Amino acid sequence: PPEQATAAAAAKPADPYKEKKLELGSKLRDIISFHRNDPTSPNPGTKAVETANKYVENIMKNPTEDKFRAINLENAAFQRLVGGKKGGMEMMKAIGFVEADAKLRMDEPDAKWLEVASGELQTCAKRGPFY
Repeated sequence: PPEQATAAAAAKPADPYKEKKLELGSKLRDIISFHRNDPTSPNPGTKAVETANKYVENIMKNPTEDKFRAINLENAAFQRLVGGKKGGMEMMKAIGFVEADAKLRMDEPDAKWLEVASGELQTCAKRGPFY
């Protein structure tokens, strides 16, 4: 009956990260699909996701250190692995980075969101084209 469904929904706390997870999932599916047919090994889409997760893990381990919360957009490794890939910047922004002064920054890291995002990134990297 609809009354029971409503009661069950009311009893279950709302996921505060639902919208962010949907947005991130969408961007992860995009970057994987953009690079699905690339014969390079490892796949550039998967490699971009793995690299993004490394940035997230570094912020989780060092949340107050500015050097981990800012990525120079001109950094050659970042451009080669993430920023220069179709869908890479959109993925980073969905994680929570903001573009400012030729950098991607995360000034106020949300530890719980970073855990959620890291889990999504890891799942995506493992599943690749099946994410």
